[in-house]
Amino acid sequence: MASIPNSLNTITKIARIGGITGIAASWGIAGVEFYNKKDNTSTWVNAGLNTVILGTGIAATIFTAPVLGTIAGVAGVTYGVGYFLYGKEMDNHINTNFGYR
Repeated sequence: MASIPNSLNTITKIARIGGITGIAASWGIAGVEFYNKKDNTSTWVNAGLNTVILGTGIAATIFTAPVLGTIAGVAGVTYGVGYFLYGKEMDNHINTNFGYR
């Protein structure tokens, strides 16, 4: 069985910490918006998508599944760039069609 280089182990640990931090930040922001009564459906959709994408990435580091990690990475970058460019439009669409506030 081939050994994993120490640098790869370090990168894996950093990725896990980053993923867990991202999930905590997503739910922290959602919690603050909920507390201030500024949340809407898009708040929870964003928190859920971030959790799924980052959770998939974390799972890929645990199970050493490079294909799963690549899928999570591509999904994360795609969602991140899309949200950066069209975030307000996406949120408005979700809130207009499915919003509860």
